Amino acid sequence: MKNSGTGHPRVLRRQSIHQEMDDGTTLANHHKFLVVGVQLIDPLLQRNHTICLGMRRLKGVTHDQNVETIEFCTERVFGMSTKQIAHSRIADCAGKGISKSFELSEDVCGIYNVNKVGQTVTERLTRSKDKKVINPFPEDVLLLKKVHKQAVYFSQSLKQWENMMEVVDRVRCVSVSCIVQYNDDT
Repeated sequence: MKNSGTGHPRVLRRQSIHQEMDDGTTLANHHKFLVVGVQLIDPLLQRNHTICLGMRRLKGVTHDQNVETIEFCTERVFGMSTKQIAHSRIADCAGKGISKSFELSEDVCGIYNVNKVGQTVTERLTRSKDKKVINPFPEDVLLLKKVHKQAVYFSQSLKQWENMMEVVDRVRCVSVSCIVQYNDDT
């Protein structure tokens, strides 16, 4: 690959596989950011080098803003466009369409989906419209409170822990742990 500017041609020549990756997030203060990176795998497939190209604040989360940010970060580091250095791209489902802009495969990483399901169930991830939650799950909140109370109970004394371990042995459970962030009734 040729370097057309200020990038690092030595890095690009030594590496054979280049995959662009990015992910966006919204912080608690409602500021939106996009982090951009690449993975470089050496020709002998002995090492995977992951490089963060940049993290930029976004004014919104439009397709064009994401593409522009990815290109800015890639060109700033390598002096070339994403199309020139990347053979593929991996993103979560929300970023799938951006791959078309770079003429790359539209592969998605589904690992976030499992986490989002868990966060939805525990009401850590909610959808709202006009500041009203539209996907509440009150049954699960009640169940989690009960599980938390049990964990608090069994973690309060050695005797209670031993009683629980006897039950675990009887039902042939492989492993059990009661880790709670705080031992109160909330």
